[in-house]
Amino acid sequence: MAGAPAGRGGQRGAAAGSGAPRWARAGPGPAPRGGPAAGAPPRPGGGGCSPRAARGARGWAPARACRPRAPGAPRAAGGAGAGAGAGAGAGAGVEGAEEALWRRVLKFVGPAALIPLADPIQGLVDTVCVGQLAGTQQLAALGPNTLIFNFVVYLFFGIGSCTTIFMGKALNPGNGGEPSAEGSGISEPDAAQVLACACLVAVALGLANIFVLRLLSGPALTLVGTSAALVAAGESYLQVRSLAAPAVLLSMAAQGALLSVKDSKTPLCAVLLAVGVNIALDVLLVGRMGLEGAALATVVAQHVQLALLFGGLLWPGRPWKRGRAPSAGQFFSFLRKFCAISVMYVVKNFCYLALIYRVFSLRVLELAAHQVAWSVWCICSYLTAPGEQVAFAFIPAARSPEEESHTIRTVLALGLAAGVLTGAGCALALSFPALFTSDATLWPDVRGLVAPAFLSLLLCGVEVASGGVLLAKEDFGYVQKALILALVVMGGYMWTSQKMVWGLRAIWWGLALFMGCRMSLSASRVLVRHLPELESRAARHD
Repeated sequence: MAGAPAGRGGQRGAAAGSGAPRWARAGPGPAPRGGPAAGAPPRPGGGGCSPRAARGARGWAPARACRPRAPGAPRAAGGAGAGAGAGAGAGAGVEGAEEALWRRVLKFVGPAALIPLADPIQGLVDTVCVGQLAGTQQLAALGPNTLIFNFVVYLFFGIGSCTTIFMGKALNPGNGGEPSAEGSGISEPDAAQVLACACLVAVALGLANIFVLRLLSGPALTLVGTSAALVAAGESYLQVRSLAAPAVLLSMAAQGALLSVKDSKTPLCAVLLAVGVNIALDVLLVGRMGLEGAALATVVAQHVQLALLFGGLLWPGRPWKRGRAPSAGQFFSFLRKFCAISVMYVVKNFCYLALIYRVFSLRVLELAAHQVAWSVWCICSYLTAPGEQVAFAFIPAARSPEEESHTIRTVLALGLAAGVLTGAGCALALSFPALFTSDATLWPDVRGLVAPAFLSLLLCGVEVASGGVLLAKEDFGYVQKALILALVVMGGYMWTSQKMVWGLRAIWWGLALFMGCRMSLSASRVLVRHLPELESRAARHD
């Protein structure tokens, strides 16, 4: 732990210096540790200072000045009063550290909360411009294309999370996290090596995406149910859009690296610039080129975003500007951990696909009501991401078990707050369905989803935060098993709902069940295993 050596070293230095207690210098021989020298005058009522008082709340509160009491001198305000004063001093130090942590977290979360909204906003811009400038048929072809591209990219969404986690560990070696496995023969990578591994994986997967999407664009569109009349228009869009895959994955890796050094402003500026470029090019190109113009606008915007992110990576003073190339062992170690994280996103995606597949069997009015509610719910769910981002950026950087424990509690509190706020916002929006559709026949069905939408987002906020803690602690095996169990529960509920011919509201309660299952499994693991382990380690260090 970074805080441990400083606290203990400071204590040893104080004992050896000129400020040693008077009884430690009075006798003819060396003083035994923790007691007076032979022949020293007696110490009525005790004296000196304890090691705990000398080092204070290590890693959090500054060490209290410890002055020896002259032999025979009366205790100031009695033993109880001194103890109370010591406790108050340590408590004030801890409270100050907690306030400082919250200030850093909130400064980081402000810009970071808006970063995940880039894709939904750009998708909305494409939809509006194609609908207004290209016609209904091309608008209909846009939906399946967006679904395919987002699904393929989402399979590799873990590249950003993996980069943030392991960059944080590289920047804070020996920070009190879990000890690395011994006997592997692979040295821990430095910051430059982590970034190089992430970029290599992103480039390789991006080029593979281009090859697969261009080769299988037609069959992929047919597989998701696109009509033959729309395949031709959709195929050209997907082939152009695939050119953005390397830039998208490299941008994820760059964002992860920047977030690991608590820089959330550069990714936010890059996202805002990309959205602005996308809007301007959509207006210029969609009317002339149709869907291909929308795809080209998105490709250019993604590369502009990547250029700004890499400019942030090359900013003077970045910790990864100097380093060696990663070894083959380090690269494959990073790749294995990335695959472990990606399994989580794949399973989660299949859970949402089970919900969407079940909704497709409903009548038209319920399907339309679901589309309204689902659009609002998805945007709100993106706003629960800061809990996960804070876990990735701050837990690996914790300098002591005490600080790591408090950081985890802060992450869980932030997740709960995000869940409450996003759930309340979604419920409020769905309470006024006229904002989204003028068809009054849909309004009762939309309002009927207020309760399950609120509960599912509340649970989602806590689950995202606790899941982020588990990933930051590299508890990959448990996360995978928990998500597979949640997938089984979700699939079983949706199968039952289809057999029992349940309606839209019951399906949305299934979404709340899915989130509740994930939340209970993730939060219980954090509260029952990881926090007690940290508290035990902190007690041993004391």
